[in-house]
Amino acid sequence: MAYMDGPGSSEENVVPIALARLEKLIQVRLAESLELGHEPAVTVKVFESIHDGSVPAIPDDPQFYDAVVEKIVSTLDAYLDHVDEGAPLSASALNEEIENAFAEPELEVEPRSCDHFVGHLRCHECGGITCDASAGCETFLRPNPDGTVFTVGRSFAFDPADVARDFYAHAMPPASDEPVHIVEGWECPRCSAVNWAEIVVRDDTIASIWSVMLSRDVLERAHYVTSECVELAARITGRPAWSLLGDDVFEILFDRL
Repeated sequence: MAYMDGPGSSEENVVPIALARLEKLIQVRLAESLELGHEPAVTVKVFESIHDGSVPAIPDDPQFYDAVVEKIVSTLDAYLDHVDEGAPLSASALNEEIENAFAEPELEVEPRSCDHFVGHLRCHECGGITCDASAGCETFLRPNPDGTVFTVGRSFAFDPADVARDFYAHAMPPASDEPVHIVEGWECPRCSAVNWAEIVVRDDTIASIWSVMLSRDVLERAHYVTSECVELAARITGRPAWSLLGDDVFEILFDRL
């Protein structure tokens, strides 16, 4: 979770990072659709209704976001096709079109499993060691995860072209002759502290899985860095996490760690 007013804000100001990610996807797709180029030509803000003081869970599944964004953009495309060229666009009219589109039955996206990396992971907060999937070291590098648990010595092959880039603050495919360095987040099941794991894949085989402190050295050798690091960037900069999604979070961390 990210705080709209920065770390330490009240729970009423909590907004899921996933929601901010959704805003970014819509913003880019809408700008492309209007042939206005990329941000900041179009600004999008998604507001989620909150009932009983709780924040509903928003899935991390890329397929959910693909379906939502596609529905929003196709709805606006259809609306804009009937607007005279040069006519002013009404925000209220656009919002009404979207509300009407989502008044239909909810999007049905078949939930899918998530792959996990499992290793000998030591929490840098409490010192506890986790050696199973309870660490929640999830990976979105494979396009069709099926719940596989990947440990040292197991084959782990993926096509960089299929990586869901929205889930990585940094995604730079390695040269064909060098090992792949991946940084994923994990949560200590004992104290709930957020930690980081560096996974090294050599010749499509997992060579190592280690718990690491997120440092400039780790980032310098990493090819894929989870977008979960946006919360660390928020703490370092003192800015709300959702406001950093338009920046290069990786570069912020690289410059300040």
